Amino acid sequence: MERLFKVRYWDYSDKKFNINGYICLGSSIAWGFLTIFMTEVIHKPIANFVTSLNPIVEFTFIAVISVLFVYDTVRSTKEALDLARVLESMTKLKTEAEELQIQLALLKAETSEKVSEIKNGAVMRISELKEEAADRAMKAADTAAQRASEMTQSLTDRQQRAEVLAEKLRSLSETHHKLSHHMSHYRRRLLNGNPTAYSKKFAEALNELKKYGTFKNGSDQ
Repeated sequence: MERLFKVRYWDYSDKKFNINGYICLGSSIAWGFLTIFMTEVIHKPIANFVTSLNPIVEFTFIAVISVLFVYDTVRSTKEALDLARVLESMTKLKTEAEELQIQLALLKAETSEKVSEIKNGAVMRISELKEEAADRAMKAADTAAQRASEMTQSLTDRQQRAEVLAEKLRSLSETHHKLSHHMSHYRRRLLNGNPTAYSKKFAEALNELKKYGTFKNGSDQ
């Protein structure tokens, strides 16, 4: 199940005498006694009741329960597979979002440095122009204007790139929000019914889904 669904739906790692967290001595003994109780106490009167039913009624019950059981098994398996894909997508989105944030931070730092460079260069050029002759000053002014234009264009390009990165980051955040907040009844039941569920590879994403999976009506919080 863990290989297929990417999640360990029960985890006994914190219990004594466990084997890789899958089973432990205490739970195995408890299940053993529960099995004896089920077969020796609960099952017998139910078996007697079922065998006393009219065959038509009996087969009707069998058909209805079998259909419900198959439906529930197929739906639960599909939801578990979908949950594995959601965990993988959320983890990937988080990684991409972190990379975009780093790129934005670097771009802002470079832009700030460029702005300072332009300001300092303009001040120095003005000082130089005051000291130069009129004819040389005109030539130097043209050069300075051209350089300023190039640097302004560079800043514009950086700003456009920053806007593109910010938009991508916004889109990733919205997708992440949808994946974590909108869950079907079956997926919510999987999470609530297995509070010790654990995923080594997608632990952070699973914990986030568990957090939102505990909300009752599936509404956004």
